[in-house]
Amino acid sequence: MLHVVLFFMISNPYGEITTKLVKEGDLAIKARQNDRATTIFEAAHILAPKNKEVLDRLANLYLTTGLNRQALELFTTMLKDYCGSCKANCYSAAACSDYKVNVLRIKRDASEDDRVPLSKSTPKLAKMVFNKALDFKKKRKWTSARDLLQASIKLNPDYVGVYRHLGEVYAKLKVPEQADAFYLWYLKVRPAGANSAKVRKLLSKKARKQLGTLRLEASHSCNVAIGSELLTNARGRPLKTPVKSVTLPTGRYAVGFICQKQNLARRFFVNVTRGKVSTLKFNFGTLSVSLKPWARILIAPKSGARKGRYMDAGLFDVIGLPEGDYTLKLVAFDKSRTVMRDLTIRGKKHHKITKWNNKSPKKIKKTVRKPRRRRR
Repeated sequence: MLHVVLFFMISNPYGEITTKLVKEGDLAIKARQNDRATTIFEAAHILAPKNKEVLDRLANLYLTTGLNRQALELFTTMLKDYCGSCKANCYSAAACSDYKVNVLRIKRDASEDDRVPLSKSTPKLAKMVFNKALDFKKKRKWTSARDLLQASIKLNPDYVGVYRHLGEVYAKLKVPEQADAFYLWYLKVRPAGANSAKVRKLLSKKARKQLGTLRLEASHSCNVAIGSELLTNARGRPLKTPVKSVTLPTGRYAVGFICQKQNLARRFFVNVTRGKVSTLKFNFGTLSVSLKPWARILIAPKSGARKGRYMDAGLFDVIGLPEGDYTLKLVAFDKSRTVMRDLTIRGKKHHKITKWNNKSPKKIKKTVRKPRRRRR
């Protein structure tokens, strides 16, 4: 094992990290966690593309999991560079023989489906590699920082902040097209992040033409989330509707309205077109129910995908409902009575129910009986 470690340290500038990844990958293989092992060795291959041990592990993982096209590519590279005419740092004759057999078998099996490569996020390893990348970035070693950042993404694609750093590194490497690509990807995944305004300023003039504007409106004051990020101002405070403009890269976005006072939340999808302003409106009204005895409130829309399906609206003081026609079912807690009502909701309109009957109960007049006259 010592000679393997020394080889990593000498032939690879990321020797310590590569050694750590190989160790973790081997543990994953022993635990039969092929998806995790594949992700780890793919990251190691980014940092050490000519490392024999990494190539061997990754090729065999691909072969084991049926990823024949990827396995064939690696086995072919291994036979070309480390077998046959290889003079130093070669695979053993037995290993080369096995690789040739694998290549012949893969080529013979032409019925392989185009499978999606295995992927398993490994956040701890990703953070370790990312921190090392930041060290290289501070030292202005841009190429090393780039390689480590790419490995970090491979280990954890959800590590969104890495995209921003990759954009900055590619800008330093004078590859503006690649820098813009990572900046735009960051803005699409984290459009409301703390660094979004900074990233938009870093875009080239050409890339800025790919941005569009989104206006957000609602019947009441609501917080707004784009993707998984809550829209905030420069001070980090949540923005509330109406939001006049949000600058985003061209694409399709999930937009959520969170209306806490009305106990309502809804998500919509909207397309943002470059150079244009898109507007998303969320119109809804409110309902309050105050009855004696108190009742369960069941509401079913009269149209749409959930037509006729009742939902329990809870016991909130105010209930928000999107515009539309509904059937309202009120069930007394003691099941002594049930009342059905038709309900039409319009933006900003509030419905208040305080009595069980639609009409106010009629007053009952008391009649006084006159005494009968006795017959004489």
